[in-house]
Amino acid sequence: MPYFHTMTPTRLPSLLVFTLCFSYLLQQPSAAQEKGTPPPAWAVLKKAPDQKPLPNTRPMTDTVDLSSKMIAGIDRFLLKQIAQAKMDRAKNWKRDLSSYEAYERSIERKRKELSAVLGMTDPIVAGRLSTIDPPTIGGYISTPISPAFALSEVTWPVLDDMTGSGLLLRPFLLRSGAKILGDIIVIPDAGQLPEDLVSSNNPAGAYAWQLASSGYQVLIPTIINRSPNQWTLSNRDWAH
Repeated sequence: MPYFHTMTPTRLPSLLVFTLCFSYLLQQPSAAQEKGTPPPAWAVLKKAPDQKPLPNTRPMTDTVDLSSKMIAGIDRFLLKQIAQAKMDRAKNWKRDLSSYEAYERSIERKRKELSAVLGMTDPIVAGRLSTIDPPTIGGYISTPISPAFALSEVTWPVLDDMTGSGLLLRPFLLRSGAKILGDIIVIPDAGQLPEDLVSSNNPAGAYAWQLASSGYQVLIPTIINRSPNQWTLSNRDWAH
């Protein structure tokens, strides 16, 4: 399970203002400097008169890898929370299974809570898939690649300033008027391109091909990868 430290967007402006103000103050001469006298020593650099630990604390004397110790503690905490969530699920969730509409209404509040926790509060922009033929993502797949389905590069609107993209596999039976078996969204791993699930040296890895050949319409979105960026973070870390 990966762990990484993130800075919430709401803290960035205040942190930036504090940094700019602090830098400005450091550049300004103090009253003592203007009079030619040396400035007083920084208070934080003075030795504390009382060396005893603060109440309810003790000196840190651990010699183990503190980052590993922190991650182990996070693991214990999360596993405990997962076990507790399972016990509380029946109490917290009141699903109405009498009909599809009733079920949607019964979980609406939970969906809104999850959206707020994930920061997904921007209104979703409605729109249709736009097709780009032939597909060019990755540059090594061209149509036609299978007698069972057509492959297209597609884009779709998500937010005002965000567009999704990926590959769409459409069974040829759509053209004959037959119905597809279903629609499947296949999520690749962060280290995979959409093409990896269509054309792979390992047949088991090309399961999107198998699904489309079996009569399912498959959408494979391009997701944010783990490649490092100019801030020495992975793109996924930076997005978080």
